[in-house]
Amino acid sequence: MHEVMRDAVHLLSQLPRNTFGLLRDLGRMADEHEVGLYLVGGVVRDLLLKRSNWDLDLTVEGDGIAFARLVATRYGAGLALFERFATARLTMSHKTKVDIATTRRESYADPAALPEVRPARLEEDLFRRDFTINAMAIQLNRERWGCLHDPHGGQKDLKAKFVRVLHAKSFVDDPTRMFRAFRFAERFGFRLEPTTHRLLRQAAETDILAQLSGPRLANEIFMLLRERHPERALAALARLHLLRFLHPRLAYSRHVRRLMTVLPRALGWWERQCPRDSIDRSLVWFMALLEDAGSTISAAIAERLQLSTLQVRTLEWAGTHTR
Repeated sequence: MHEVMRDAVHLLSQLPRNTFGLLRDLGRMADEHEVGLYLVGGVVRDLLLKRSNWDLDLTVEGDGIAFARLVATRYGAGLALFERFATARLTMSHKTKVDIATTRRESYADPAALPEVRPARLEEDLFRRDFTINAMAIQLNRERWGCLHDPHGGQKDLKAKFVRVLHAKSFVDDPTRMFRAFRFAERFGFRLEPTTHRLLRQAAETDILAQLSGPRLANEIFMLLRERHPERALAALARLHLLRFLHPRLAYSRHVRRLMTVLPRALGWWERQCPRDSIDRSLVWFMALLEDAGSTISAAIAERLQLSTLQVRTLEWAGTHTR
């Protein structure tokens, strides 16, 4: 596999001073224990885009769980382990969250199933990811500090403003990537690369999304709705008839489309008038999506997604006060 490596020290210098220092220290720890350590994923993408994103995702060529335990001990950090996926989450004393994973490859016994995970080299780890713009890594070991690994042309796609999958079975292996494709496209003002768009349309014509569990589907829907302007992504989902996987009779009506156009201004007004009152923007958007659904369809969707009691009660309250 061709690997592009360029000096990315200037990228790391964009990080807050305490974050930069933490990564320096962790790189030294990795050297002490003879493992490769990399900053990966969204934070690398956002450094290249000069966007703020201080969620630290690290991957270890070696035993990521063992390395996470060492870090937790040294820093007195809280530690949560997800051993099935060879991943750990640390909560540092200053509330910074750091995810540490073993570099791994994934295989799927069935379409839409959770992956089976095995240790692998960095190149395989990057290949398992969703899109090229999320498949880059910056090395943190001292001798190669700041080296940018970009084997799939993520930088090129950032410049071209493309969302591109890494292989033809990407949406089959993990159909949640259909939602993520539109989420990233709308967040950054990107387009789906033509082959990626064709593969997504082909996947949308199947029933593969029906195989997702309710919580996995709900997670992707609500993550999409947390974007600043999810209305364009929702319209794209409606054009591809993907809302049918919430309910076959859920319609993206003219009234709902009009509501989507005014909702950003309404939410902006609320946040200006009541800055201290938090509001669950994603749930407000979800209520707007279900505006014309009726109580029976709304209840069936809530059951399909296994929504929380509070979410269900909020939807029921909205249904009785807005229709």
